[in-house]
Amino acid sequence: MRSIKFLIVPLLLISIGLSAQNRTVTQEELDYDYLSHKYEHLDENFKIHISSEKFQSIVEQHRFIPERIEEWKDSISVVTMGEFNNWHKCRIATGHITYSFKRLAYHLWITESKAKKLCEKYNVEHTYRFYAYMKQPEKWDGSMKKRMLKLRKKVAKASSNPDVLTMTNKMFLKQAWRSSPERIKDFEKLHKERHAERKAKNRHQNPR
Repeated sequence: MRSIKFLIVPLLLISIGLSAQNRTVTQEELDYDYLSHKYEHLDENFKIHISSEKFQSIVEQHRFIPERIEEWKDSISVVTMGEFNNWHKCRIATGHITYSFKRLAYHLWITESKAKKLCEKYNVEHTYRFYAYMKQPEKWDGSMKKRMLKLRKKVAKASSNPDVLTMTNKMFLKQAWRSSPERIKDFEKLHKERHAERKAKNRHQNPR
């Protein structure tokens, strides 16, 4: 449950202001190398080193919802917002930093262990670096080209959508994610667990 929630819950804890919602993210914000940034409160392995007082001040300043800060990813969001003071950079940086083997496995329709071995094969230290490689077909080696073509055929068959074979790489990666059998199963499991939790909470709050 924790690993699934950690991967798929977006930044719901953030109470984003209207100005941040309406402003279009810039190319500079998208292209910035958030994994190489020297963070004040994150070490090279993205472990958090911050005092409780400083952390709480960021939570209050940017109106995070304390009850929803439960996982490492939630805390990373607080730290990156304190670092950049920019909701777009916070969201993107958090997504890059917390991109996991599980997410990579969803994209490639493989297991987490195989995703880890794939990163090791390509000497990729951070999982998001491999995802960035997936988004640049002009840089693929022969093995990657074969893998992605095989995946296209598999996704096209499973989704009954022949357009998968000809759509752009960007669109294909989105389709592969949406159609991932393992992702769908995990999301359904999480939905049922949340539904059960809400029912239990309501029973506790409104006993008959």
